[in-house]
Amino acid sequence: MILETIGRDCLFLNWALPVEALPELAPPLRYDRHSWQGGEHVFVSAALFRQQVLDIPKVLFPRVSYPQLSVRLCTTDGDGVPSFFLCTVLLPAWVLPSVRLVARQQARKASFSYPAQGAGVAAEPLRWCVRSGSKLDVTARAGTGVTGTGPSLGSWKQAVTYFERRKRWYFAAADGLRRIEVSSRAVESVPVTVEVADDSLLASCLESAGEGGWPELHSGWLSPEIPLVFEFGWAMDNRLPRHVPAPG
Repeated sequence: MILETIGRDCLFLNWALPVEALPELAPPLRYDRHSWQGGEHVFVSAALFRQQVLDIPKVLFPRVSYPQLSVRLCTTDGDGVPSFFLCTVLLPAWVLPSVRLVARQQARKASFSYPAQGAGVAAEPLRWCVRSGSKLDVTARAGTGVTGTGPSLGSWKQAVTYFERRKRWYFAAADGLRRIEVSSRAVESVPVTVEVADDSLLASCLESAGEGGWPELHSGWLSPEIPLVFEFGWAMDNRLPRHVPAPG
């Protein structure tokens, strides 16, 4: 199944966590590891955006728009291709049934407070807040493209490319891993400076992560608009270990 959407006002935030704090992955996925401060670290990426649905065959209406938070782990798949494992997808309660029906993807309900659509980013900070039991509450303003705490990925632009090149996304389904092939064109990425008021929601998305406190932010940027094409398909009939958190 192919789904065409546009991601609007996309805020991307990234952190580096010790690999031992993360759940075990189902094969053939493996973590994309980086040596830093005497240990192995993996990047966790949060995407906060509005998804405008252009076409879902036989389901929903065209041009439906809703906020979303996706938490992804940086991995490499069995073909050696850089990929994401989707740990958690958070959505408004009213859209959950359609997403589960169309994508066979489990998701968790949340409430969202995002900046006005098309607000962009300027000197005055804009606020994103997601609540689902705990909370992710951040503000962002125009930044200078300097990376923060964690392994070096090169220049700021190289850091952006490290995450944007991941066009295979995997998530846990009842019968094993499901793969999503993602197509998108090159888009504008604006560096931001982010202040994190509350990050407790992130630890709950990974279950085993965040013990002893969530790390400081590594990098962040805003993409005003990203046209996306998702192609959903099965990866393999391979059960996840019991302690790997499936979305929802």
